[in-house]
Amino acid sequence: MQIKTLEHTSFHTILDCFLTAFENYFVEMPKDPDYFRQRWQGTGVDFANSYGMFDGELLVGFVLQAIGPSRGVLTAYNAGTGVIPAYRGKKIVQALYAQAIADLKPSDVKLLLLEVIIENKKAIKAYQNVGFSICADYPCFSGVLQAQATKPLSLQAISFDQLKETMLRYNNLYAWDNQYHRVVDMPYRCFGYIQQENLVAYVVLNTESGYIAQIECTAVHLWQSFLLAIQQLVPEVKMNNVNAKQKEKIQQITLAGLQQPIVQYELEMWLHKPTKNL
Repeated sequence: MQIKTLEHTSFHTILDCFLTAFENYFVEMPKDPDYFRQRWQGTGVDFANSYGMFDGELLVGFVLQAIGPSRGVLTAYNAGTGVIPAYRGKKIVQALYAQAIADLKPSDVKLLLLEVIIENKKAIKAYQNVGFSICADYPCFSGVLQAQATKPLSLQAISFDQLKETMLRYNNLYAWDNQYHRVVDMPYRCFGYIQQENLVAYVVLNTESGYIAQIECTAVHLWQSFLLAIQQLVPEVKMNNVNAKQKEKIQQITLAGLQQPIVQYELEMWLHKPTKNL
């Protein structure tokens, strides 16, 4: 078997391997190729920095990586890792990461990140054997909003340029896919509640799918009215990877009726750790 980058591997070959690797996964994967085109583009997957294990011409395992800023340093983010069932137990993930790390160490990349569902014990152990450690908990939420308020806030559409400074201030609380640099070029709309020229609450969401990339409210007593305003835009929503440290936010979205189907861990590995706190 041989490890090669995926730069010259067709999209459909990678997708077929991905879907085979994720059959009977903890959550059902979409089958629409366009979903993955958009998903990997939005995540910033760089196939020249992604790796595949090949048995002859057959792609049997992969690590998809995106390279970009996170936590103030250049970061390699794992956008998906999988091995098809017939080739599991051969330490393919460890071999792929050994190659990836060897290639990344001479570069300016300082940090490696990934997320994994907490029930996926085998994957967590494999990543820990590579050198990753758990650094954050990310519950995920979905459902129909049933905000506990009678009057919604009056939201106004705002641009990413207007919101940039605020989003960057919260950026490190969000997982890779929901950070400013990833969502700014995606089909999201931004809405905010402004009181006496101050931005009190904002949401970044896809009004077609109901996916919320970022949501913040600085006034606790306004949360339910804020969620009621969002409910009138998109009643059914989904939020992936809400930072468990944001206990007030989790309490408020749970009060508004959202369910928590899964929790993910974020894992990190520093190739070159900064000497000062970020």
